[in-house]
Amino acid sequence: LDLFSQDYKVVWWKLFRAIDAKNWPNILGVLELLFCIPVANGHLERVFSQMKLIKTNRQSCLSGDTLDHLLRINVEGPPLSDWDATGAVDSWWKDKSRRLGGKETH
Repeated sequence: LDLFSQDYKVVWWKLFRAIDAKNWPNILGVLELLFCIPVANGHLERVFSQMKLIKTNRQSCLSGDTLDHLLRINVEGPPLSDWDATGAVDSWWKDKSRRLGGKETH
């Protein structure tokens, strides 16, 4: 195994699947964890920035799930100008009876 002439991905693949890999599970476990660490934290900083904008003093009582959903929409979702809300509004409207001016709509 010549480590310097091969792509690093190939080398790691061979190490993790080597016949004697079962003899060093702790080392391979640490290496797997190291591969999970992001190279940069720019994305994480953007998420925290968005969280500060969403969870203000006026909205400090948001549940964890609601905050998670809003963050996912802000960070991963399409721009609001590109999103067509028609499907979501139709789904919400059909979900259950709504009251407009005290009258049932269904």
